[in-house]
Amino acid sequence: MKKFTPLILYGLMLCISFAANAKSFEVDGIWYDEINSESVAVARSGGNPYSGKIEIPSAVTYQGRDYSVDKISSFAFAEGSQEGDAHLITSVAMGDNIKAIEEGAFQYCMVLRSVSI
Repeated sequence: MKKFTPLILYGLMLCISFAANAKSFEVDGIWYDEINSESVAVARSGGNPYSGKIEIPSAVTYQGRDYSVDKISSFAFAEGSQEGDAHLITSVAMGDNIKAIEEGAFQYCMVLRSVSI
């Protein structure tokens, strides 16, 4: 069993290193998590819940780098529900690059009336 311990520790350190290098950033009121050097996912907001009309672009530029917006992360628009806040997102328009909408992305969006893909 001791033979595998250094390998397991190395694997954990590698995972922690990748997690530490992941970028999260905000552009025009929408938060993104970097998937790789070319693409991002729409993420939970950095503190202020999303509201109103949300327009998700096909691409964003951050710090001089262009990213394709490829997915909407799990519970991206559900933040705040833990405090009992019903989100006031009324509509969502998505760029044509969205390949995946993960579980619960629009959970608790009680006044959401339209989604354009």
